[in-house]
Amino acid sequence: MPENSPWIRFKHRLRAWRRGLKARLPYVRRREFRKVQNRYDQLLDMLGDAPRLATSVAMTALHQRAPSGRELCLFVSFTAQPMVKAHVRRHIAAFAAAGFDVALVLNTPCPADRFTLDDALRRDCMAVFVRENQGYDFAAWSHLASRLYERSRFDRVVLVNDSIIGPLQQAHFLELIQRIRRSPADVLGTTESIAPIPHLQSFFLVFQNEALHRGVFEQTMASIQNFRTKEMVIDVYETRLTQRLKDGGLRVEALFPMLSSDCYSANDTYFRWDELVAKGFPYLKISLLKEKIDDAQVRAALSADMLAQWEHEQ
Repeated sequence: MPENSPWIRFKHRLRAWRRGLKARLPYVRRREFRKVQNRYDQLLDMLGDAPRLATSVAMTALHQRAPSGRELCLFVSFTAQPMVKAHVRRHIAAFAAAGFDVALVLNTPCPADRFTLDDALRRDCMAVFVRENQGYDFAAWSHLASRLYERSRFDRVVLVNDSIIGPLQQAHFLELIQRIRRSPADVLGTTESIAPIPHLQSFFLVFQNEALHRGVFEQTMASIQNFRTKEMVIDVYETRLTQRLKDGGLRVEALFPMLSSDCYSANDTYFRWDELVAKGFPYLKISLLKEKIDDAQVRAALSADMLAQWEHEQ
């Protein structure tokens, strides 16, 4: 059933009403209490641990050459097998064609000697690293930046992970890149969320202008630790980073601003993905595909070869 059908919209409104009602009740639901308790326990464990910087784990270079331009893309992908996912290859090729030096880091349990790189990856990537699977995407970005980033060398750094598939339309991707290049903002994200606090969503972040000139990007990357849980990474880095950057005087921009002020359905990439795509957003979230791949509208958003590659890898 299409996401914009009257029935689906009614279900979203009903869900929002129920959540709003529950939020006003004078008690905490068991499920929410367990979530808070779990995150509190994780925080205590983290405070009791010795700091583990992102650079403290093994990272091996499979391929590396000197950068050719002034725009750097740090691309993080998790893989349980010694391979690079098809949608990651496609995305990397798009960045390379747009003039970016792309550095790929594979967070993986596999040893580096099990990976082989074909000519296409060597052509499209300035560097490819295999990294011990700790700390999630922020730690991998930090580790890459410590090896490759030089303030005097780059005018723009894009951080991307493999939680999106695309570009759905090459023209939309190129327009996105041009909007980034034209923007006076210091930090950009493609999308934003207001839950639990307003923040840029971290699957695609851009640092440029004063964020680079003042060393903010370097300082941010150097401070990142290898947290043990995804929840801690989200709580400490993704949701708090935007406000810290604003507090530091940086200009922050979401290229596709929020389409709804409802904090209970704040994720446009899930609840309003079709509206985003219609506005030129060139991606779908992998989590959306996993849940709704049988939806005809979702399938229609992918090209035939993208859909075939996705289904082959599942």
